[in-house]
Amino acid sequence: MRFTSLILAPLQIFSVVLFLMGQSDPGTVLQHRVTANQLTSGEPGIVTLELGVKEGFKIAKKPPPMLQLASNPNFEVKSPVLFQEARAGKDPEYYGELKPLEISVLTRLEIPPKQYELDGRLTYIYCSEKDKYCGRSATNIKIPVVVVKK
Repeated sequence: MRFTSLILAPLQIFSVVLFLMGQSDPGTVLQHRVTANQLTSGEPGIVTLELGVKEGFKIAKKPPPMLQLASNPNFEVKSPVLFQEARAGKDPEYYGELKPLEISVLTRLEIPPKQYELDGRLTYIYCSEKDKYCGRSATNIKIPVVVVKK
């Protein structure tokens, strides 16, 4: 029994290493970039977040991906923000191209003009086209917001 364990243990480790090395690294599958973030103190505005999917991956439509924003004493935000499709892809179960997320934000009247951050969490299911596996991602993000004087 002991001899069998000594032989099988290295083989199991080797097979796990081969499995992990063969898969593509998901890293951050959903990449984001803030394109509009200037708000006027005391007025409603929109913060725009562009989304791009890393090459070789796709984002599942179900369960619906979303951006959940944390409460912030300086801003009123509508959360969660759901994803929308800009262009359909080949497979109806996955997004083709994503529309930029438009986040409705109302700044408090009394906050001073400067740069702030909105904390959020992107949650989605992704699948690798090459390696045929899927995973769930819940990524914390910080969205810069610039407040200017009225």
